[in-house]
Amino acid sequence: MYDGKYMSEGEILTSYRQAKDKKEQIQILADLNLCSVSDIREVLKKNGVDGRTLPSGSVSDRSADQTESKPVAKRPYHRKQRTVPTPVMSAQSVLDYIKQLSQKKRELMAQVQEIDKELRNIACLCNQIKDGDS
Repeated sequence: MYDGKYMSEGEILTSYRQAKDKKEQIQILADLNLCSVSDIREVLKKNGVDGRTLPSGSVSDRSADQTESKPVAKRPYHRKQRTVPTPVMSAQSVLDYIKQLSQKKRELMAQVQEIDKELRNIACLCNQIKDGDS
């Protein structure tokens, strides 16, 4: 059973859908997430990929089902060009998020300045009261 420790189910689904070689991508996703090919296939089915359209299982898929408790050995990445999972966030969305955070920081800094001003006024009033009592 896939535990979602490394990639979310949405990231797995996106990566699979964008891959040119879907059968190879299933193996890559299994390697990246340290789980079996059958776990990835189940995640894809659970998220709307028709099981009949999934590439047929490989030998590694059958062996992973039989040895579920054993960790999946990583395969070397030199055999052929593989599709690398794309980040879910685009560069533009990261820049937009940075702008939002910067704006929020400016607003909070303005609030801090208002609080500092109010504290100075209170301190002056306290000094005036203290001087008046003397």
